[in-house]
This record gives sequence, structure tokens and C-alpha cells, in this order.
Amino acid sequence: MREINILYLYGYPWDYLTGRPQQFSKRLANHGKVLYVETPISFLTALSQPKKLLRPLGTIRKVKENLHICAPPLVLPFSTALPFILKINSWICGNFINRLLRKLHFDDYVILSYSSLAVHLLAQLKKTIVFYDCADDHAAWKRSNRNRRQIEHDEPLLAKKAAAIFVVSKILKEKFSLINENTFLIPNGVEIEHFKKSCQNPLLPQDMLGIKGPIIGFIGVVSDLFDLGLLEAAARIKPEWSFVIVGPITSNIIKPDLKNIHFLGKKSYEELPSYLTTFDVCTIPLNRSPAALGANPAKLFQYLAGGKPVVSVDLPEVETFSDLIYISKNEKEFIDNIDVALKEANPKIRQKRIIEARRNTWDQRVEMMVNIISRFEGQRTAKPLKKNLV
Repeated sequence: MREINILYLYGYPWDYLTGRPQQFSKRLANHGKVLYVETPISFLTALSQPKKLLRPLGTIRKVKENLHICAPPLVLPFSTALPFILKINSWICGNFINRLLRKLHFDDYVILSYSSLAVHLLAQLKKTIVFYDCADDHAAWKRSNRNRRQIEHDEPLLAKKAAAIFVVSKILKEKFSLINENTFLIPNGVEIEHFKKSCQNPLLPQDMLGIKGPIIGFIGVVSDLFDLGLLEAAARIKPEWSFVIVGPITSNIIKPDLKNIHFLGKKSYEELPSYLTTFDVCTIPLNRSPAALGANPAKLFQYLAGGKPVVSVDLPEVETFSDLIYISKNEKEFIDNIDVALKEANPKIRQKRIIEARRNTWDQRVEMMVNIISRFEGQRTAKPLKKNLV
């Protein structure tokens, strides 16, 4: 297969979380050079949220063979309100990226965009094939009116310009297929051996030692999709259970004043299996907002890789796994299902979960993506038909 060089535009900060952008980029680097460009931040954001300055901006670093990460320089604020500022920011970032492309000898490349904001960069870059990797129903998330309008404007533009779109859920496939017939379902995946460690890892994290069982756990970002009300209701009804939340908090929640709910905060990717080890039952307590309905929870595959019983709310993307997990349509079912999962005593179901996780690895997802990109990359002058790609 011909080498494919990828310009990966506007992923979230590399060191923030190890998610879809990082998992894809690390594996795409096995097929060619990858330049991963983080989403730029304004100097106003840097002043008000200094934690976002995880490393010096306007720099580049090599994280593995063929994979470089760069953080653009600070840009101007208010780009969603003032179009001329958006143009200036695109010019700043475009010039910066072009310099890096020359430095890294990216003579020939395709663009893989994680954010619709990147559509404004395309005029600054070499004319090439563009792909859009849509991991969320971005327009459905809670945002300021200006940010939402910007996404509603930019995303259809990028979708039309893209040779193909990769989406994580069936709902998103239906949505984007109306704009671009070359829309392909590539769900999230799992690094199976990493999370399978939870089956054997006997070492408990220090901040878990004082928490009594049974432990009902959650690993992931506590965002606007997280149903805190559901968690609080379960904790009040079952004070003998300990609810442990491992992950950063990105929404403006008020933590319940309950002794059996423990927010442990963000942990490194390397630490996650040791926390998964301690969970008696894993949960996916998301709300049923439009954004949640379009999501594909990567945590599901992490839980399955550990062979753990999983209790989830009723979401379209978990229904496929109904024979392996407990799906709940309401608060009572959620609590009752946890009760049933705690009593689970069938070692065969544990092994079936691990087998299912092996069918949903990041390696397999990237293989699908590379095959599709290769077909388009080999036919730059015309889009191939979908039936030839699947």
C-alpha cells in the first residue's frame, strides 16, 4: 500500500486525554507521516484558563516515529463574533502550519479534520483531499449561541468539501449522508491489551483504598452529557454502594453532598486499568439529549475489555451489545440492573465481553479508515462510489 501522509487538523490537546484523535494518529503514523495540529486557543482563553497552556505554543515535538505534534501560536479572541478576526486567525495558523509542513518535508499529504473550524484553513493550505472525522453531534452540544451558529455554518461546508466523512454512530451517518453520500461508520474502539490488564492487575490506586465496596464506577469525561441526577438518585437509594467517577469535569456541575459519591478527577491513560480493576460494576450514566443519542461511548469497549459487567442508559449505540450489558430505560431499571450485575456469577459472560472487545479495536478502526483514504487518494480527480469502498 502506498504511503499516506496525514495533516490532522484541530484535535484537542495531545496530553489532555488519550482519545480518538490520539489513537488514530498513533496508528496512522504506521502508514506514513502524521502532523497533528492541536486546536488553537486565543490569548484571552490563555489568560482566563491557564491550565489550557499544557505546553509552549508555536512549537513542535516528535512523539514517535513519523508522528509530530504541534500547538499553534495564540490567536485573537472573538472569532465567532467577528468574521474578519476568524480570517486573521486562519491566516496565522495557516502560515504556521505551512512552515512546519516544509520543515517536515510533507510534499504530498491528505487532510483529516477533527473539527469543522478547520474549513477556514483550507484556503491557506495546499489543495488536496480532505476527510472529516466527526466524533460527536457537535451542533447538539450545549454551547453559546455564537459557537453553535459557527458550527452550524462550518460543518455543512466541511462536509460538502470532504471526499469522505467518518462518523461514530448510526445517527450521525444518517445526518451526514444527506450532505455527502460518502459517509462511513467507524465507531470508537479500544486498546484491548491495555484495558485487559484490569483482569490481572492487583495493585489498587491509593485514592481507592479507603472506599468500601461494592464499587459502581464510571471512567470518562463528566460533561454536559453526564446524567448527574441519575447518579445522585441511585446514590441516595443505595447508600451502601460507593459511586466512583474517574475523569475530568468539564461542565458546571454542583457535586452532590453525599458520602458515597467520589469524584477522583482526571487520571492518566496508563492509570485507568488500575481503577477499572476496583469496579464491581461499570456504568454509562449519560442523559438522553440529542448529543448523547448521537454519541458512541468509547468507555463501553474499555469496560468490555476488562470483562466487567456494564449498566448503561438506553442509547442507540449500546443496543448492539444488549446480550453482554444491562440496558436501562429509566432510573428504576438503572438501579435494579446494578443490583443484578453485582450478583452476576457467570464467568462465561466475562469472557464473551473480552472477545467482543477484540472485535472493536483501534487497530481495526484505523485499518478501515486507511483503506477508504487509500481508495480516494488513488483517485484524486473523482470520488469513487460507496459500494466500492465497503
